[in-house]
Amino acid sequence: DLESDIDGCVYSEPIELTLQQSSNNLPDGWIILDSASTVCLFSDKRLLKNIHEVDKTLTVRCNAGVATTNLMGYFANLPEPVWYNPHGIANILSLVRVKQYYHITNDSIQDDQFTIHLTNGKTLHFKPSNNGLCKLDMNKQESSASGWNMLATVKDQKEKYTKKIHRIY
Repeated sequence: DLESDIDGCVYSEPIELTLQQSSNNLPDGWIILDSASTVCLFSDKRLLKNIHEVDKTLTVRCNAGVATTNLMGYFANLPEPVWYNPHGIANILSLVRVKQYYHITNDSIQDDQFTIHLTNGKTLHFKPSNNGLCKLDMNKQESSASGWNMLATVKDQKEKYTKKIHRIY
């Protein structure tokens, strides 16, 4: 159920996050992989499914003020829900949260990128923007072709389940 999903990714105390932001939104379709964030927070509802209200509230403090949300949704195949703030300026994946589910590598010399290795064998590349934010641009052809939709096929997921035996009496 949704409440058990929430309990797995938030604390019982009020949740607070502090962000430094500019006055501009980041470009549509960008997803930032952030090593300073402890929660995943999205502002683009097109990237989420099953957006719903939850009992807990996330408080975000930044140089533009304070924002709260009690909305969560699901992003791709990330096993836990992410926070949704329709008035936010960015789509942020927390490095510490994502690495609980996927292998992440960093090559700062050859490719200068973070790579998320998905369970289906595909990879996602977060490259620095001009301002140094590690981003995946969902609008670029290479991003959509790389499998970030992360839709799990039965074949990809079957090893996680036990075989069910049907008995006919």
